[in-house]
Amino acid sequence: MNKKNRQRPSRMVEVLLRKLLPERGKQDLLGDYAEYYREVVENKGVFIAGLWYWTQILNLIPRSVLGSVKWSFVMIRNYLKTAFRNMKRHKSFAFINIAGLSMGMACCIVIFLYIFSESTYDRFNRNADRIYRIAEHRKVPAGEFQFGKISPMVAQVMKSDFSQVEHVCRIMPLRNGLIQYQDNAFYENRVFYADHDLFNVFSIPFTHGDSKTALLKPRTAVITEGMAEKYFGSKNPVGETIRINDPVWEFRGYYAPFPTVCDYVVTGVVENAPSNSHFKYDFILSLKTHEGGHLLNEWHARATYTYVLLTEGMDAVDFEHQISGIAEKYVSRELKAWGQERSYFLQPLLDIHYGSHLRDEMEPTGNRLTIYVYSVIGFLVLLIGCMNFINLSNARSIYRKKEVTLRKVIGAGRGQLINQLLNETGIITIVALGFAFFLSALLLPGFNEMAGTDLTFNTLFQPAVIVALAGLIFVIVLLAGGYPAVRLTRFRTGLIIRGKAGSEGSGSILLRILVVGQFVITIFFIIGTLTVIRQLHFMRGGTLGFSKAQKYIIPFRMNKSVRDHYSTLKTELEQYHSIVGVTVSSSVPGSPIDEKGLKTSPDKLEKPSRLKYISIDEDFISDYHIEMAAGRPLSEANNDRKNSILINEAAVGYLGYGSPDEAIGKRWVLGAADGAHIDREIVGITRDFHYQGMQSRVEPLFMDLNAREFSFFTLTLTVGDLPETMEFIRKTWRRFAPSVPFEGFFLDAHFDRQYHAEAQVGKLLGFIAGLGLFIACLGLFGLVAFTAEQRTKEIGIRKVLGSSVTGVVVLLTKDLTRWVLMANCFAWPVAYFAVIKWLQHFAYRVTVEWWVFLLSGLCALVIALITVSYQTFKAATADPVDSLRYE
Repeated sequence: MNKKNRQRPSRMVEVLLRKLLPERGKQDLLGDYAEYYREVVENKGVFIAGLWYWTQILNLIPRSVLGSVKWSFVMIRNYLKTAFRNMKRHKSFAFINIAGLSMGMACCIVIFLYIFSESTYDRFNRNADRIYRIAEHRKVPAGEFQFGKISPMVAQVMKSDFSQVEHVCRIMPLRNGLIQYQDNAFYENRVFYADHDLFNVFSIPFTHGDSKTALLKPRTAVITEGMAEKYFGSKNPVGETIRINDPVWEFRGYYAPFPTVCDYVVTGVVENAPSNSHFKYDFILSLKTHEGGHLLNEWHARATYTYVLLTEGMDAVDFEHQISGIAEKYVSRELKAWGQERSYFLQPLLDIHYGSHLRDEMEPTGNRLTIYVYSVIGFLVLLIGCMNFINLSNARSIYRKKEVTLRKVIGAGRGQLINQLLNETGIITIVALGFAFFLSALLLPGFNEMAGTDLTFNTLFQPAVIVALAGLIFVIVLLAGGYPAVRLTRFRTGLIIRGKAGSEGSGSILLRILVVGQFVITIFFIIGTLTVIRQLHFMRGGTLGFSKAQKYIIPFRMNKSVRDHYSTLKTELEQYHSIVGVTVSSSVPGSPIDEKGLKTSPDKLEKPSRLKYISIDEDFISDYHIEMAAGRPLSEANNDRKNSILINEAAVGYLGYGSPDEAIGKRWVLGAADGAHIDREIVGITRDFHYQGMQSRVEPLFMDLNAREFSFFTLTLTVGDLPETMEFIRKTWRRFAPSVPFEGFFLDAHFDRQYHAEAQVGKLLGFIAGLGLFIACLGLFGLVAFTAEQRTKEIGIRKVLGSSVTGVVVLLTKDLTRWVLMANCFAWPVAYFAVIKWLQHFAYRVTVEWWVFLLSGLCALVIALITVSYQTFKAATADPVDSLRYE
C-alpha cells in the first residue's frame, strides 16, 4: 500500500517507539513482523509490544475511513444531544418510559439471576461432564422402583473390577446428628459420611487442611467456613475435637459395633457449599469410621449415594451396559428367591437436579417447568414496559414529524433517521437499565426469601451474563424503538409540509392492540394469583382428618437420654395446668415419615409390602382427634406394644382387604431391627388423615407402639397464659435434658411449610400482577394525558355547546373501557386452560369458578379508570375559554 494513503501514527508515539525499539524496528516501523512482535514481547514487555502493534494497525487504515469514523462520532454526539433534549422537553413521558422499562428490566434481571443459577447446577465441578451417580432400578412383585441410594458394596466393585473408573466415592447422610463443641450444641441437617475420594470427584475448595489426607483416618471431619464460625468463632478449628451423637447407629446397632457418641477431629475447613449444588453439606465425616461394620458390606442395604469419575474419553453408555447386571453376579440367589430383578444405571451429574426423580433423593429436585414459567413471566413484564414505550412514542410522533421532515429536506436518508431514533431508544434503555439495577438490588432480598435462594449481584459480572444483558438491551431497543422509528420515517415529506401527515389508521390499530395486550397479560396474572390463593386457602383450611390447633412440638431426634426417660418427662409436663395433653411419636404431621415392610408370613421370602410408618404412644390418636373407622386404638393395657398395629383406610385396599371390618384381626409380620420377626395383629383402622399435606392422596400407613423410635413430643396447650407455659416447658426440658437443644415449634406453622412452593408461586404471581398492572396504568396515564392535550379544542367546543362534565369524562374513557373489556375476552380462555393445567397437580383441589374471571376483569377495569380519572376530570372541568385560547 502506498504510504500516501496511510494515516501516520502520532509523532509522539513514533518517536517514543523509535527510542524504545531495537535497531530492527527502526528500519521499517510499519512492517508486518509477527516474529519481531514476539521478540518485542520477550525483550520490552507486553505493553510496548501492544503499543507497537496497534500503531501498525492505525498506519494501515486509509484517511477516508478515519474521517468516516470521526464523522460517526460527531453524529453520535448529536444523537445524544437530541435524545437528552427531547427527554428534558417532555419530562413526564420520559419518566413514564424510563419507569416502565426499568421496572420490567429489574424484574427480568432478578428472574435471569435465578434462571442462571438454576441452569448452572453442579457446573462448578471441574470434571462435571465426567461425573456420574450410580442409581438402582428394582423390579419387585409390588412394582418397579428407582432409588438414588444403593448398596455400599457397589463402590467396592467399581474399584476392583472396572479400570474405566478413575475415582469413586460414597456419601451417606447422617440423620438427626447432634453436634457438640464445648457449650455449643446444635442439631445439624447437612451432615454426611464420605470416602476420602470425595475431594477427587467433586471440586470442594479447602481454606484450611489438605484434601489428600483430610478423611483418610476414622473419626475425622471436614467442616464448612460457616460451621467453623458458628462453633469456633474466628479460631482455626483444624485439630479441634467435636462430639457427634448419631442415634441411628445406636438404634441399629447390628450394622456397626460403634457407640452412639463419637469424638471427631477436625482436619479441614472448606468453602460453603454453592447454592446451585445438589450436594449441600456442612459437616463431612470420614466413612472409615464405620468400616468393618455390617452395613458397609451389605448388598441389600440402600445406604449410600455412589459417584464415579470416569476416565477421559470413556463411553458412558458402554460403561452403563457393563455395570447394569453386577447385582446378578453377586446376589443372584437371593434375588431369584424374592422374585426380584435389580440393575444399575448412570445419571450424569449435570442432569441430577432437573432430570432425576428417584426415591431417596439427596434434596428436592428442580422442575424445568418452573424455569420456563419464570422465563415467560419475566418476558411478559418486560413486554408490558415495551408496549408502553411503543404506545407513547407512537402517540407523540406528531410532534417529531416536522423534525424528521426537516432532516430529510437537508439530506438525511431514512436509514440515518431510523438509526438516530433507535439510538435515542438505546439511550433511554441504558438510563432505564441503571435504574433497573437499583430496583433489582431492592427486589433481590425479598426474592431470595420467597424462593429460598441466595442470589447475589456477583453473577452479573460473569461473561455469559454480560453478553445476555447486552442482548437484552438489543432486544428492548428493537421491540420498543423499532416500530416507532420505522413508522415515523415512513411519512412522505410533501404531505407533512402541506399539513397532511398521512393516514393514522395503522398507528391507531397498533395502539389498540398494544393496550389490549397489556391488559390481557395483566388479567391473566390476576386470575392466576386468585386461583393460587384459593388453592392455598383450601389446603390450609381443609379437613385434614386430625387437629393441629394449639399443638406445640418438641423434637428430640431419637436422643437416647430423652427416649429412655420419656414417660417421666411426659408425666411432669402433664401436671401443668395449661398443658391438656402430651403424646410421643416417631414423627408428626408435616415431617418426613419412614417406610417399613409388612409380610404375611416370616417363612416366605416374599417382598414385604412397604407402608408409611409412625410409632406412637397410646395417647396419640386421642390427642390428635383422629377418628377410628373400625376397631380400637392401641393401648398399653392390652399389651399392644408387642402384639398389635393400626392401619389407615388407604392401607385396607393396599393390603388386599375389601373393607375395614374385614381387616380387623388379620395378622402381619413386622421385621425388627435385630433381624427378628414380630407377629402383629391389626386391631384398629383409622380414618385417612393428611399427615403429609393435601397435594397428594393419603398413602397407606400403619402405626405401632415402639418407644425405640420416638423422636417428638406433642403438647396440646390451652389458649391462655402462653408465655408462662412456654417458660415452664423450657425449664422442665433443661432440667431433664440439659445437653439436648430445645427446638420447639407450633404444628400449624410447621405443617403449612409443605405448601411453601405454592405460596412462592402465589407471591410471585401477585407481585407480577401488581407490577404489570402498575406499568400498564402508568402507560394509560400518559396516553390519556396526551389524548386530553390533543383534544383540548374539541373539549372546549363541546362544553360551549352544552356538554356536561360527565359527558366529557365518558368521551375520554369510553375507548379505554372498551379496550379492557376486549382484553377479558382474550385473557379468560388462556387463563382457564392454564389454571386447569396447574390444578391437575393436586389430588385435592378447588373448582374453577366463574366469579374469579369476572372479578379479575372488573379489578383491572376499576384500577385503570381510577388511574386516568385525574386527567379526565381535569380536562372535563377546564374553562372552555382557556381551552379555545389554547389553539
